[in-house]
Amino acid sequence: MPSFWRTNLTVEPGWDRALRAVQDIIERETKAPLTVALRMELAAALGAPRAEECGSATFTAKELTVLLADLRGFTSFSERYSATVVLELLNEFLMRMSDVIARHGGRIEKFMGDSVMAVFGLPQARPDDARRAVACALEMQVMLDRLNNRTGRPAGPQLYMGIGISSGWAMTGQLGSEIYSEHAVIGDDVNLASRIEAVSLRGQVLISDTTFARCCADVLTAEPVNVYVKGKSAPVTIHEVLEMPALGLKARRHDMRSSPRVKAKLPITYYIVRDKIVMSQACEGMMMDLSYHGAALRLAEEHPPHTEIKLSINMPFIGAEATDIYARVIRTRIEDDHAVSGVEFTVIADDASAHIHQFVDYLLQTDPELKKP
Repeated sequence: MPSFWRTNLTVEPGWDRALRAVQDIIERETKAPLTVALRMELAAALGAPRAEECGSATFTAKELTVLLADLRGFTSFSERYSATVVLELLNEFLMRMSDVIARHGGRIEKFMGDSVMAVFGLPQARPDDARRAVACALEMQVMLDRLNNRTGRPAGPQLYMGIGISSGWAMTGQLGSEIYSEHAVIGDDVNLASRIEAVSLRGQVLISDTTFARCCADVLTAEPVNVYVKGKSAPVTIHEVLEMPALGLKARRHDMRSSPRVKAKLPITYYIVRDKIVMSQACEGMMMDLSYHGAALRLAEEHPPHTEIKLSINMPFIGAEATDIYARVIRTRIEDDHAVSGVEFTVIADDASAHIHQFVDYLLQTDPELKKP
């Protein structure tokens, strides 16, 4: 029970804070505390829901579009920077994303550390919920790019984000008890948005088949792919959003793909990552080529798309080593009877990224023929 009331009157926690503020204003002006009766009258006049009502509220089935956005590498840079820097960057990120979500008519359901969950279709569903959610996601990526490059930005790493979106039916309502309660959105498509976000890469916006069906006339996407996600026995079809031409919105991730790529045959050591846990067995492989944001690797064995690895790259020509790089397998091709996997870096520290840029630029300057088409 909120200690503020100290009576049998208990209200939902968010309302408790609002009523506390109103009471403080009244007491400041009247120089006298409110009686229990007046507190109850104030709560009733403002329409504050009782906590016991919140705990037993009926859930309602609604057709929604759920957007989940997550910063990439947040745990890694939290270890490298002070809490002040981390919180300043995180707070600005959440503020900017909140503005974009509100502008597109979305409702912020919750912040989860470095993640944002937004819902389109509450309190009332609209025919263009899916379209607005996708437009919102693309603009969120544009806003993050501006945040990274703006003058006067707080010191810290570049921020990157992956976004997953799914549409379908969910149950909505108040969940909890008189001690604590919150609004909840529960359903298979809510979980699917989370699973899709988990396979998204930096700057990428991925949508489910159901979302695509609701806005396909307004978006350009890459070829659909089938992926296996946690909790699903059958593969799930997902679409990468490239552009919404009518709105002039374009995915930012494609800017990364235009970076130069050079031939660089170097031995590597890597570890498989499963469920965010780095396996203890070290594996040996060979790097075949390298770009600012990814590489082609001949790994010890063939790994399916979306396999995550942690690797280190030793770059002898510049006397540096890029360590603790996390990457995800995008595709695998057969080259000289060996499986070569194209990987994209998902988490990389600023110093490691700087070393890779320096190494690629060095090879391009010393031997332009090393550049791959």
